[in-house]
Amino acid sequence: MFQYFNDFYINMKYGPSYILTEVLVVVVGVVLLTDISFFKNLRTNLKDLAFFALKLIGSFVCVLFIESLLYALPVQNAHSLDIVYPVFIAAFALFFSNLRWMTRLSVAPLYYALVLLNMGLSESAGYILRITVMWDGFTAVFQCVYMIVITLFLKFFSTERFDYVSVWYAVFIIAVAVITIVLYNVIPPQSPDRELSVVVYLGYFFMSLLAYLIFWLTAREHSKRIAAEIIQEKQENAAEFIRATQDTYEKLCILRHDIKNQYAAMSALIDEGNYDQLQQYFKQYFKQYENELNSSNCGNNVLDNLINIEKSKAREYGAEIECEMAVPPVLPFADADLCSVLTNLLDNAIEATETLPDEGGHDRGKIKLYINNRQEYLFIRVVNECSGLDDGEYTGFDTTKEDKTLHGYGTKIVRRIVHKYQGSVRYSVTEGKFVADVMLSMRVGKNGSAIAEGGAEDE
Repeated sequence: MFQYFNDFYINMKYGPSYILTEVLVVVVGVVLLTDISFFKNLRTNLKDLAFFALKLIGSFVCVLFIESLLYALPVQNAHSLDIVYPVFIAAFALFFSNLRWMTRLSVAPLYYALVLLNMGLSESAGYILRITVMWDGFTAVFQCVYMIVITLFLKFFSTERFDYVSVWYAVFIIAVAVITIVLYNVIPPQSPDRELSVVVYLGYFFMSLLAYLIFWLTAREHSKRIAAEIIQEKQENAAEFIRATQDTYEKLCILRHDIKNQYAAMSALIDEGNYDQLQQYFKQYFKQYENELNSSNCGNNVLDNLINIEKSKAREYGAEIECEMAVPPVLPFADADLCSVLTNLLDNAIEATETLPDEGGHDRGKIKLYINNRQEYLFIRVVNECSGLDDGEYTGFDTTKEDKTLHGYGTKIVRRIVHKYQGSVRYSVTEGKFVADVMLSMRVGKNGSAIAEGGAEDE
C-alpha cells in the first residue's frame, strides 16, 4: 500500500488528475448512496455527520488498499480502475448504504457508467486542449464540474422519496447502465479520433441521464397512483368502519328494546312453571342474537370495532374468525396503521378461504387471530387453512382479486408499517396452515419516533 501511495500520490506517476479522480469517485459515491438529510440541521445531527465522515475516510482507505494489492501483482496495469471502482460502488451499495434497495439498484450501476464516461470525456477532451490551446488544467476542472452535475442530478431526481417503486423500473435503469458500459468499451478513450470520442461520449452521457429521467418520472407517477389508491382504500375502510359502527349501535338498540318484551314473556313462563318451554325459549333467543352476543370485547375500542367488522365480512364468505386477545385499552400506534396491518392480514386470510376445496374439513373456514403483549412488543398472529403451498417461509403472495395492482401491495404496506415501528413480519406455512406473524415495538410512538421513559414521544 505504501509503494502504491508513494508512486501515485507523492510522486504523482499519472499526475494530479489521477488523484482527483479517485477522490471524486469515492466522495460522490458515498454521497449518492447515503441519506444526507442530516445536513439540513447539523447542530442536532453531529453524530450522523461524524458517521458520514467516517464512511468517507473508510471508503477511501479501502479503495487505496485494493489499488495497492492490485499494484503489487506482477501483471502490468493490474491496478486498473475498471476493477476497483465497480467493486467499491457495489460493496458500498450492498453493505454500507442506508437507502432503500430500489434506490441502490438504480443509482449504483448508473453511477459507475457515468464514472467511466467521466474518465473517457476528460481524457479525450483534455488531450485535444493540450494540443490546441496548451491548457493542462482542463481535466481537473472538467472532472469537478462533471461530478458536481451528476451528484446534483441524481440527488434531485432520487427515488428515495417514493414509497412504491416497481422492481422493473430498476431493471430498466440497470439495463441502460449496462448498455452504456458496453458502448463505452466499443470506443475507448485511447481512440485515434479524439474528436469523435468526445461526441460519442457526450451522446452516451445525455442518453443515460435522459433514460434515468424517464425512469424517475415513470416511478413518480406509479408511486402517486398507488398512494392515491391506498388512500382511497383507507377512505373506503373508514366509511365501512362508520357504517358497521352505526349498524352495531342500531342492533344494540333493537336488542335493548327487545329485551324488555322478552322479559315479560319469560316472566310469564316462570310464573306458569313451564320451565321446558322457557329453556327452549332461551335457546331460540340466543341463536337469534348469537352474532351480536359473540362480538369482540377485548377492552380496546379500535381493535373491537375493527375485528367486529372483519367478523361480519368473514361470515359473508362463509368463514369464521376466532380471537384470543389480551391487550391494554390504549396502544401507542396510530389507529390507521394498526387498522391497515390487521385489515390486510385478515382480508388475506378471508380471501384464502375462498380457494379451499369443500372437503377441507371442519377447520376449512376458520381463521384464528391471536393478539397479545410479548415484552415490549405487540404480537399479532393470523392462522388460516391454505392449499397449494409447500411448508416453509414466504416473502409475498399473489392476490386472486381483480385489482392486482392495488392489492398486490398489501404485504408491502404491512412491511412498511412494521419498519416504522421497528418490528418484524414473518409469513410461513406449516402442515397446510398459513401463519402470519407481526411484531410491533411498543416503545415507538405514532410518528415512528422512540417513546421516552416518561411516556412522551421524542420530538
